[in-house]
Amino acid sequence: MPVIYYPADCGSVPAFADFSKRLDPQQEGTPQWIPVRAGDQVSIGKGRFLDVLPNEHIEAEPGLCKSVSYRVLEKRRQLLEEHRHLSGPEIGALKKAEGEDTVTKEVC
Repeated sequence: MPVIYYPADCGSVPAFADFSKRLDPQQEGTPQWIPVRAGDQVSIGKGRFLDVLPNEHIEAEPGLCKSVSYRVLEKRRQLLEEHRHLSGPEIGALKKAEGEDTVTKEVC
């Protein structure tokens, strides 16, 4: 079943989720409905995450955000420039001796 991320301040989405459960009660399983807020970063597996961004598609009272945008980002490790001349076994030995953060950096 899918996972559906929706703006936490949007009251109509939970009502729609409830309606969809009642619409087809014999359906096995139901989507997972997860509220999110602007500024959240949600892991979606394999080093990927959603960056939840506010937008102004729907007017809302101050302090509320009823519409959001999503940016899918991927975090991975990148070999530091000063180690690019090393062979695979040399890089592995350096990681073991000094730790991952001294050999690579996390990039999005």
